[in-house]
Amino acid sequence: MCTQRRQTLVIDRVADQPVQLFDYEIASTKTNHQTGLDRSLFNFTRGKRTREMGQGKSREAEDGQKKQQEFVAEVNRVSVERQIQLQNQMRQRIMAMQVARARELFYWLGAFYGVASLGMFAGFRRTRKPGVLVPLLPLTFVVAYHADMAYGNKLHRIRMEAENILQFEEEILDLPCGLPTTSSLDLARLHDEEEKRFHPHSPPL
Repeated sequence: MCTQRRQTLVIDRVADQPVQLFDYEIASTKTNHQTGLDRSLFNFTRGKRTREMGQGKSREAEDGQKKQQEFVAEVNRVSVERQIQLQNQMRQRIMAMQVARARELFYWLGAFYGVASLGMFAGFRRTRKPGVLVPLLPLTFVVAYHADMAYGNKLHRIRMEAENILQFEEEILDLPCGLPTTSSLDLARLHDEEEKRFHPHSPPL
């Protein structure tokens, strides 16, 4: 009887052991599956953060490049405006010198015109010949021209005429044969080199 009971207990233990092993395998499988899910979620999160960081850096680089381009464009614009202002101020100084020279010349022409007029009127008074007053006519036109240039609105009329030419008669400003090109310059340079090669200049004595 005792032997039969022991065999029965052994059989029961052996029969219960696979169930426990199967439950352990199921639990370990669930644990491994959960661990795999956690790792996948971690890798996905890390990859997402990495992509977000990469996108942030690329955006910062694009913004920096855009700001750099805007800065360079602003510097170029300011440089061009300064060059325009420099040329305009130089032109104004040159025009001021020309107007001042015209006024100085007008002073001398006016003085000469006054003295010559007095002399011609005195000669006409003595001789009563109208031919003595003939040089007074061209001198009057010359003095009037310089007076208009120095103190009149002649420069304004010249500027208005120049604007009309630029707007309506631009074709008369074209250079003969058009603008020079790099090919024409190179051709002329090669021609000069050939001329120097075949017809060298005589050495100076």
